[in-house]
Amino acid sequence: MKKQKLSICMISKDEEKFIGKSLESAKEIADELIVVDTGSKDKTKNIAAELGAKVFDLEWKDDFSLAHNYAISKATGDWILVLDADEMISTKDHKRLLKLLEEEKVDGYILEQRTYSKNIEAHNWSICEGDYEEENGFAGYFSAKLTRLFRNNKDYHFTNRNHDIVEPSIKEKGGKIMDSSIPIHHYAKAKSNEFFSLKMEQYLYMGLSQIKEDPSNPRPYYEVGLIYMAKDDLKSAEKNFKKVVELNESYKTANTQLGIIELKRKNLRKAAEIFQESIKRQPKQDLVYLYLGDLMMMINKFQKAANIYKEAALLNPKNFVAHQKYCTAMVQYGKPDIALAVLLKILNKNKSIIDVYNSIGEIYFAKKNYEKAKQVLQKGIKVADEQENDAKKMMLMINLADAYKNLGKKDEAITLLNETLAMKPKDAEMIRERIKNLR
Repeated sequence: MKKQKLSICMISKDEEKFIGKSLESAKEIADELIVVDTGSKDKTKNIAAELGAKVFDLEWKDDFSLAHNYAISKATGDWILVLDADEMISTKDHKRLLKLLEEEKVDGYILEQRTYSKNIEAHNWSICEGDYEEENGFAGYFSAKLTRLFRNNKDYHFTNRNHDIVEPSIKEKGGKIMDSSIPIHHYAKAKSNEFFSLKMEQYLYMGLSQIKEDPSNPRPYYEVGLIYMAKDDLKSAEKNFKKVVELNESYKTANTQLGIIELKRKNLRKAAEIFQESIKRQPKQDLVYLYLGDLMMMINKFQKAANIYKEAALLNPKNFVAHQKYCTAMVQYGKPDIALAVLLKILNKNKSIIDVYNSIGEIYFAKKNYEKAKQVLQKGIKVADEQENDAKKMMLMINLADAYKNLGKKDEAITLLNETLAMKPKDAEMIRERIKNLR
């Protein structure tokens, strides 16, 4: 079999901070680098050209599939690997990836996009365990399975304006797609909050446009629903998720999202009914167990909540949130030692998860071991400082002040709460009330 050539295809706009590392990470295995720029005003195109990429310009028309299809149309390799400008392939996986190209009976491969984050932002957030240098000190990541490596076939193309996918066109032509387990290291969360605010509005506009163009496709309704959930517009989110279920009752987690909406509205009975229906439809969905557990916590059924969270963890052992919630439920149920053992095991795997320090501190509070609580909260504050995470740091500082109070060190508690006030927290009045009660 002749050597299979690989084309790296990428679209970009104002990515000068990331694109160099991204192209460098794949340059060694690439026979060509292709970058389609959609209007950069920084040095993105210059950096790409200096690294040997073929750079093409394309007017942005609010359509990722259009831009990606233009990029892959320029590829001359036997295979195409699509990367975003803020993604990397580890050198550790180069040989493994090239080996995939030799398989004659496969047309595409699923890769795991790991979006690194210092905060727990999704139910499928997993702990970084030091397997890759690219983890770059992050506490964890949430993952998505994406077909990014596929044969260069004129019939293979991306569809959908937003979060575009190539899988349907491959399957339509009878192509075989396999899971590779190779990760793509994604650093979008290292960007500014302003970037994400603008991105969310862009995705919303594109999703609504896709709905107009393809009203029978459940995917854009689902994506728009998630955006409205993030914006806390429950009415609009509900409308879109109901449409998803109408089109395909088992599409992703749409039905569960409707249950989450009812939970947010405090309609507990209705939420429970929806969650139970979701379990019947998709029994291996860990998300529904997480929120059903939350519902049980709200009505003080702590043992039942713990069992439900445990089910979520069994379905997805890498789901950190499931383990964390299980521990909270066990503390409320009066079993703090079990929770402590689980959290210490997690902390042993990765010492940069700020939330774990706070959870362990709460367990020591439950055990009335305020000295231990003080020590672990101090360590957590140090980690929060290193990560420049002021929100988590303030939470730890408030709890540490409580530890000082219980140790009879009122002056230290007041000093710490005043330092917290100087950081301009949202709940400043509550902190002032605590200071007042200490005097």
